[in-house]
Amino acid sequence: MKAGKILAIVVGVVLVLVIALVGFILSIDPNSYKGEIQKAVQENTGRELKLDGDLGWTFFPSIGLSIEKAAVSEPDGFAKGTTAQIGDAKVSVKLMPLLSGNVEVNGVTLSDVVVNIKPADTAQATQPEAKPDAQTAPGAPDLSALKKLNLGSIALNNIQVNMLDAKGKTTQQLVLDEMTLDGFAPGGDSSLHARLHTLGAQQAVATLDAQVKFNDQLTAITLPRLAATVKLSGDGFAKPIETQFASKGELDLAAGTLTMDSLQLDLGNLVLTGKLAAKSLFADPMASGSLKIEKTDLRGLAERLGIALPERADNSTLSDFALGFDWQYGQKKAALTNLAGNLDQTKISGSAKVDVATAVPDLALTLALDKFDADRYLPPEADKPATANTPAESAGPQIEPDLSALRGFKASADFSLGALTIKHVKMQDISLKASNDRGQLALAPLSAKLYSGAIKLSAQLDARKQPARLAVQNELSGVQIEPLLKDFMQSDKPLLAGTTSTKANITAIGLTPNSITESLNGSADFQFRDGAVYGINVAHELRKAGAILKGQSAPQEDSKKTDFAELSGSATFKDGKMNNPDLLLSSPLLRVTGAGDIDLPKKTLDYAVAAKVVGTLKGQDGKSMDELNGITLPIKITGSFDDPKVRPDMDALLKGKAKEKLDAEKDKVKDKLKDKLSEKLGDLFKKKEGN
Repeated sequence: MKAGKILAIVVGVVLVLVIALVGFILSIDPNSYKGEIQKAVQENTGRELKLDGDLGWTFFPSIGLSIEKAAVSEPDGFAKGTTAQIGDAKVSVKLMPLLSGNVEVNGVTLSDVVVNIKPADTAQATQPEAKPDAQTAPGAPDLSALKKLNLGSIALNNIQVNMLDAKGKTTQQLVLDEMTLDGFAPGGDSSLHARLHTLGAQQAVATLDAQVKFNDQLTAITLPRLAATVKLSGDGFAKPIETQFASKGELDLAAGTLTMDSLQLDLGNLVLTGKLAAKSLFADPMASGSLKIEKTDLRGLAERLGIALPERADNSTLSDFALGFDWQYGQKKAALTNLAGNLDQTKISGSAKVDVATAVPDLALTLALDKFDADRYLPPEADKPATANTPAESAGPQIEPDLSALRGFKASADFSLGALTIKHVKMQDISLKASNDRGQLALAPLSAKLYSGAIKLSAQLDARKQPARLAVQNELSGVQIEPLLKDFMQSDKPLLAGTTSTKANITAIGLTPNSITESLNGSADFQFRDGAVYGINVAHELRKAGAILKGQSAPQEDSKKTDFAELSGSATFKDGKMNNPDLLLSSPLLRVTGAGDIDLPKKTLDYAVAAKVVGTLKGQDGKSMDELNGITLPIKITGSFDDPKVRPDMDALLKGKAKEKLDAEKDKVKDKLKDKLSEKLGDLFKKKEGN
């Protein structure tokens, strides 16, 4: 028999079988099985399946079943209103294997699906635990039921997920535009592609592409390639931001391990790279890895993200940032090690660890910087600084910071800084130890080198109350006060010069400048050596007083400065007002004592000072003014910090001078009376001797 005839017979037989099969299938109405299908779904899932549309057959190149207008009720743990509506679903099987008695699913397609999710107020129902396959780690998902599954493809189109609030209003909306898995079979490779977007004031468009490989037992999944992109736009974004993610890795369900190599995330111009390795995924997860932020321009990143950075004195800052570290996690403890990076010209190193196994998280941090100029990052100073008389309200209301977050954790920190500039004040070799115990913050201590001297400070902040309570213990030794004040005040007219040693123990309620000055309480001791007080020339005031006594014109003042060998005293603070009862200034020429009050909130002072000449004070003609030697000159110092008023009390001086003359005359009279009395007594004794 010729080959052509044989082939024709075979084809004819196949066609007859196909026609017979099609005829047989068509003789079966799938709609008659709706009830059984719905019952099976109810029994196996506990969900109610509604089939409002028709069930129908599809033919060539595959035979399959199509479903239209189906809906599934809410699952356990979700409130009424949670539903899934299916516009169209198709399941197809390959035709040729079907002729040999094998059923191979060629593809599954779902289209036009709407899922409404409305979380319930009650706790979710407990689901029965699936018994894991013996080849998988305890707790791992069991995929053994899929070992015999062989799919040509899975396709999802237009899947809409709506998040509803308690009133049924949509709060968030996610649309899966398309997702295709071009095949699924144990031991086979597949590719996955998906595209989705969100709706609302802020929009996101995301894509996912991956190569996926399953082993024969479905206990290991390899990702030779994983890539995703997300494009963000809408409110809050000056212009669209595109994020790219890429990696590769492997998930071993049997061993409970995960490795991800060559992790890379690009966000605007921020590039993060790293890797991770995890084990015991389904029992007590442990993981480690590394993360590195490449050199980044934070200004440009903020601009792309629509974030307005605070105004800075130096707008070139935040242009060079980089950071890298290793990390570990296990037993609810995490650690960062080998931390290193830079912020502009500042080098950063350190480590950190956190323990969240206890009820109160415990954090420990070590951080070291080589140098930091804080003034570059602070707002620029005003062209015209506010005067002392400017009301505080003109700068806007001062609001106490919210420190409630400090109450939720414990922490300890160890900071070191080679050099710091803040408010133009320069410090070196700074060391700071700090701790927080659920709102009780302590600095114990802060130490630093400061203008040829040193500072040591301890502080306690109680943030368990609002406003916070502050206590500070401060000690300065050997500090040159003049250059410090010049830098701080940015002025060539400082208040003091000299080497200072001070101690202070003060408290305050609140952390705004106003609240601190208004509630300041405590005590302080101070001592300055070999310095000067600027703004007053006590020697000039004495010369002027001497000229007035002589009837001469007042001498011309050479400078508003009073030199001293020592300036010391103590002070007490009560609600922002300082009382200094024992001011003492001494020099080879003068001795000044005084007492007074300083009102810190109002920035005013009221002092009564007594100056006494203890050395040679030359007058306008260069001659010694001996008549002032030993005389005390009262001086009143009042007014504001910026413009103090210095007034010698001439009435008191003249009264003192008159009293001195009167006392001298009295002494002369007394001396004469004594002399006369002595003469009388002498004559009396002579007469007695003569008798």
